[in-house]
Amino acid sequence: GVGGPQREIARYSGAHVVGLNMQEYQLTRARLHTEKEGMQETCSYIQGDFCNMVGIEDNTYDGAFAFEATCHSPQPVDVYSEVYRVLKPGAYFLDSAWSMTDSYIPNNPEQEHIKYDIEIGNAVAKLRTQQEIVEGMRKAGFEVVEFRNAHRDGDLPWYTFLQGKGGCSLESFRVSTVGRWVTHGVMTVLECVGVAPRGSTQVHSLLLTAARALIAGGQKDIFTPNFWLLGRKPLDS
Repeated sequence: GVGGPQREIARYSGAHVVGLNMQEYQLTRARLHTEKEGMQETCSYIQGDFCNMVGIEDNTYDGAFAFEATCHSPQPVDVYSEVYRVLKPGAYFLDSAWSMTDSYIPNNPEQEHIKYDIEIGNAVAKLRTQQEIVEGMRKAGFEVVEFRNAHRDGDLPWYTFLQGKGGCSLESFRVSTVGRWVTHGVMTVLECVGVAPRGSTQVHSLLLTAARALIAGGQKDIFTPNFWLLGRKPLDS
């Protein structure tokens, strides 16, 4: 990402927060946002792989968090093991993970189709069940303090921003079926006349697939982007 949660946490806590990202473009955007908000003293960035944090010594950080990112790890234990390594003994790690919920039924054709479209539309190799994610954190060495479906805490469904709140507004039209296809048509025209880069229409098609699948996964309560796990590195580690 481009550091949104990082800046909020730094602003709220006053802590110095280091962002890790392997993509240079996103790091450039993150630094621009940070400079615009005048937060260079509390936010900094490192380019690297969260499964192989080369150059970061053991027992370096006082705490860590990840928001909707660890689903891109080949296996949960891969990223959790590296986070464990760079944390100081006694430090906490909070992960807000994408996962299939306990309502998900493996091999159910309809649910498997929704899961596949979420994966394809969001460049996720494989969505894990919550049991697999918790087990990955334990295998990495963490004491699992707490885990829960945080998306059930709010008054509105987590996918509200994808389908709109209803009513007559530009925002509601933008995320409606008609609005999405109007946007897709405009994108197609812009690509044909050379204004939009080649491949833009295909990317937009993927995003439409992702949106439909995310809404369906949320409505059936088989997927959540907000499975919260809190782990602690033992003091004697």
